[in-house]
Amino acid sequence: MSHRARILVFGRDSSLLETRQLVLETIGRVVDATTKLDQARLLLAHSTPDLLVLCYTLSPDDRSAILGTVRKIHPELKVLVLRADGPASVLTDDEEFNIFWGAAALRAIVTEMLEPQVSGDFTRNEHEDSRSVL
Repeated sequence: MSHRARILVFGRDSSLLETRQLVLETIGRVVDATTKLDQARLLLAHSTPDLLVLCYTLSPDDRSAILGTVRKIHPELKVLVLRADGPASVLTDDEEFNIFWGAAALRAIVTEMLEPQVSGDFTRNEHEDSRSVL
């Protein structure tokens, strides 16, 4: 049996998290989603997801806190920072994704991050002008 990649999605808006969870589950991912910092830390302490997705709805303090936790206990963990406009408010080496690129682009970049040998190259230029909100 092949490994099903686990993703943790952390943000403040439960409706947005539910939508993102459903989008990622359609490509065969196991997704945990939470709106609480303590629960995100607990999930990270008990298991290592393959990818952490941080929503733009997080406060800068929560984003910094969860990134601090990740860098301490899972320094190799891949992180995808969702943004609604402009660059993310925290300077990191993590991948960024503009939510206006839409669900198909989100699925593509997640697949590329988790299975780079299988996916094609995700090109942001193809999605820059897209206006479908995720």
